[in-house]
Order: sequence, then C-alpha cells, then structure tokens
Amino acid sequence: MQNSPSIAASEGPQAHEDLTISDHLDTMRSDGEHRPGEQCFLGPDGDNHWVEDGFLKQFLAEYGSIHPSDFLSAHGNDWHSVLFANS
Repeated sequence: MQNSPSIAASEGPQAHEDLTISDHLDTMRSDGEHRPGEQCFLGPDGDNHWVEDGFLKQFLAEYGSIHPSDFLSAHGNDWHSVLFANS
C-alpha cells in the first residue's frame, strides 16, 4: 500500500479573501434594526453603521464586485472607511 501524498499548505487567497465587497456586506447586514431609507451594517469595529439606500446602491454598483484588497490598492484606504464615513 502506498502512502497518501501529504497535503501541502494552500497557496493563494484564503476563503474569506475570495469574497467581494458585496459578499462581505451580505454577512454584515443587521436586520434587527430599521430606519426608513437606510440599511444597517455591523462594522468591523462592532458598531452599527447606517448607510443611506441611494449611497449604498451607488457604492455597490461601483465597488460591490471587487475584492477588498483591490479596493485598498486602488484607493489607499479600506472600503469600510468610505462606506461608513457618514454613519
């Protein structure tokens, strides 16, 4: 009987790094809170952040399909800081 080949450590993005900004927001949505015309998200800081529907729609249309690291490379700051700037 032959020995099974060892499983090498995976190179490349980790599972959480493969998520787009839109995917991340889906996991951050806070459905327990409601304000008309706004969406609530639990930020990485643990606080609730309210985002106006129109701004959220515009932000997702422009950046929702990209990965957070690509946003950081292109803009020099984290996408959270842009989306939650006025929350």
